[in-house]
Amino acid sequence: MSALVCWAPVLLSQQYVSIQTALDNDWISLKLEGAFDKKAYKEVIDQNGVHFGKCIVVDVKNKLDSTLNIQIDNGIELYSNDTNVQNIIITKRVNFDIQGNQKIKFKLYAMCAQISKEVPRKGVHFELGTVCSSRLLKVVNRIEHDDMQNLTGQFALWAVTDAIDKLAFLKYSTDEKLLNKVIQLLDSSGVKTTLNRKNPASLTHLISQNKKNAGEYSINLPVSETDTKPPTGISFWFTREYIGYGFLIMLAFLFVVYYILFLTGVISRFKNYMYPQDMDDDIDGLGDLV
Repeated sequence: MSALVCWAPVLLSQQYVSIQTALDNDWISLKLEGAFDKKAYKEVIDQNGVHFGKCIVVDVKNKLDSTLNIQIDNGIELYSNDTNVQNIIITKRVNFDIQGNQKIKFKLYAMCAQISKEVPRKGVHFELGTVCSSRLLKVVNRIEHDDMQNLTGQFALWAVTDAIDKLAFLKYSTDEKLLNKVIQLLDSSGVKTTLNRKNPASLTHLISQNKKNAGEYSINLPVSETDTKPPTGISFWFTREYIGYGFLIMLAFLFVVYYILFLTGVISRFKNYMYPQDMDDDIDGLGDLV
C-alpha cells in the first residue's frame, strides 16, 4: 500500500492535460501565429510550410512554478483574426513538457480549411477553437495515421471543407497520380465527397475539354492575394512580360509623331533653319543651269 501511495504523485505528474484545460485554468499564456514569411523566402514548388506542413507557430508560457505536461489534439480548429486568411485545422497531435515559468516556441503541423483565402502568414494570429466535425475528423485522423502532411492530405481536407471537385482540383494541379492518392485517402477514411464519388471523367479528358475554352492549366496553389495582384504604375512597365509591349508601343508612337511633323512641313523647315548653306548651294546650282 505504501508503494502505491508513493508512486501516485509521480503517475499524476506524468499525465498530460489538454491545452484548453491549461488555458481555462490560467496555467499558461498562448499565442498562435502563421509561420509563412514571404520576406524571408518564396515557395515555388508545392507551398509546403505555407498552407500545410509546419505552418503554425505556437508560443506558450507556463505561469506556474511546476512543470506542465500538455497535449494538443489533432482536429482542433484555429480561427484567424484576419478574415482574408484561412482558418486552420491541426493535423498532428503534440505532447510537450514545459517547466515552471518557462517560455517555449515550436511549430505545429496543420492545414488550411478555406481554399479561396490566403495562407497563415507571419503577423496573422489565431484563436484556439474546438475539435472539428466528426466527418472532417475522420480525414484528419487518416492524414495523421498515414503521415500525409503534404499536398495529398491538403487536397483531401479541402475535399471536405470546400467540396472541391475535379474541375476545382485542376485549378491547382494537373497530376493524375496526386488526384488518385487523394481519392484513396478519402476512401480509406470512409468519407465520401464530390471528389471521390464515382466520376468517369479523368483529368486528361477534363484538361482537353477545358483547353478549348480556358487554355492551359497550371499549378497555382493559393499563397496570398498580394502575390497574385497585377503590377501597377511604373512597376507595370518594368515587369518582364510587359517590357516588349512597352517598347513596341513607344516605337509606334515615335513613328506617328515623326509622320505628322513631316506632313506639316515642320521637319523641312527645321532642316532649312539648321543647314542654310545647303539651300544656297541649291540656288547656285539652278543659276548654273540657266
